[in-house]
Amino acid sequence: MLSVVGAGGGAQTIADVHQGIDRVSAYLARAAGGDRSRTATTRIRVGDGTEQYCCLAHLDGIDIVTSNSEWVSPRAAAADTWTADTERIELAAHEYVHVWQGELGGNSCMLGPRWLSEGMAESLAYRSLIADGLIPQANMDTFTKRQLLTATTHPALAQLETQWQDSANPYSVAYLAVDRLLAVNGPLPLRAWCEAVGRGVEWHAAFVTAFGEPTDTFYARFESFKSAYLR
Repeated sequence: MLSVVGAGGGAQTIADVHQGIDRVSAYLARAAGGDRSRTATTRIRVGDGTEQYCCLAHLDGIDIVTSNSEWVSPRAAAADTWTADTERIELAAHEYVHVWQGELGGNSCMLGPRWLSEGMAESLAYRSLIADGLIPQANMDTFTKRQLLTATTHPALAQLETQWQDSANPYSVAYLAVDRLLAVNGPLPLRAWCEAVGRGVEWHAAFVTAFGEPTDTFYARFESFKSAYLR
C-alpha cells in the first residue's frame, strides 16, 4: 500500500498506520489466502472538525482524520487492555481489511450485512495483533466482555445486518460473531464468502456455502455462545 501523508501526519501517526497495514497484510497473506494484489492509498489529514469518523475505507484506499476523537483517544485503550497507539494500529489494520474486502468482492463484501463486513475487519485486524504479540488474548476478552456488558441496547445479530446502534457497542458484537465463525476453519471462509458475493451470489446462499450453515442457525448458535461467554 502506498501512503500519502498530508498535514495530519506526524511521525507517530505514520508509524502506527504503517504498522497496522503491514501487520494485517502479512496476516492476510499467510492465513486468509493472500493479501491485496493492487496498490491502495492512505490519505492522512488533520480535518476540520466536521468529520463523523476518524477512519474510512474506500475501494482505492483509506482516509484517516487525526483530529477526530476516536483517533486521539481511542475507546479501547485502557490499563487492562492495550495502549492508544496499539489501538490506532488496529484502526489502520481494520480499514485495510475493508480495502482487501473491496478487492475480493467489491461493495457486496465491503458494505454487505454490516455485522459481517465490520466484524470481518475487526476480527482480522485484532487477530493480526494478537498473533504478533501486541495484544494478549486475555486482554481482548476483557475488552470484548466489557463492551457487551456495558451496552445499553442488545439487538439480535440479525438486526445488525442493517442497523448499527452505538448503544449496542456493535463492533464488539460483530467481532465476537465473526470470531465464532472462524473458530473451526480460520479466516479462509471469509475470503470464499467475499469472492462469492462479488460474483453476484446472494449473500445468504454464499454464507451457507462458505460457513456450512444457514444464517438463522448461526444466529441461534451465536446467541447461546454469547450468553455463556458473558457468564
